[in-house]
Amino acid sequence: MAGKKGTFIIQHIGAFSAQGACSDWTILADSGTADLVGITGNGSYAATSETVDMPFNYTIDEALSEM
Repeated sequence: MAGKKGTFIIQHIGAFSAQGACSDWTILADSGTADLVGITGNGSYAATSETVDMPFNYTIDEALSEM
């Protein structure tokens, strides 16, 4: 997050099955605080083993974070 401080809320929806686990998540609108005001983003994963990569995409609207 490039040294930015603050918090945000993630909505997580996932499932488990015999084949593994999967999850999708989204940053809730208007939930960013401090330097993270204006943050939006999402991510997902599908796991079939004990380790998994969890890519996470986000952007911060700098015009909003400077208010």
